[in-house]
Amino acid sequence: MTETLILVQHGHATGGDASSVEAIHRTADLIAFRWKPNLIVTGPTERCRSTADIIGWKCGLLPKPEAALIPNCPTLHDLADRTVGVVMALLHEHPGQVAVIVNHETTSQLLVARLMGIDEHRYGDIAQDPCAVSMLRHEDGRWSLHILNETAHLNPIPRS
Repeated sequence: MTETLILVQHGHATGGDASSVEAIHRTADLIAFRWKPNLIVTGPTERCRSTADIIGWKCGLLPKPEAALIPNCPTLHDLADRTVGVVMALLHEHPGQVAVIVNHETTSQLLVARLMGIDEHRYGDIAQDPCAVSMLRHEDGRWSLHILNETAHLNPIPRS
């Protein structure tokens, strides 16, 4: 059975900036059209929740806040452990489904590093731009990274 994990770097919608809100809507459109997720989990901060709410609205889902996704741990190792724990619990509770996690940059970077076996001290080398999308698959106990820091949807090609 294969699970799909979509990581979304939160947008900056809290200030009401129209271009930031538009970026979140484009990200939500991409996720709804391309992956049709079964669930959305979000970090508890306002930026994560507002991004997740827009994605949830486009997908017809109610995002579930997850306090363990807030990036305030004593060490990077602790944050990576906690975040991987959330993901593994999701896999156990929702086998074979597509899950979206709306997160902070550091939390997503550490999660990708840990799942892909990259030294967590190199987490900063993993790009995670605002409203970027990354996609991983879990099958037969192994993770594979299919998309990292996808932002092409934020700058669509103009039609002639």
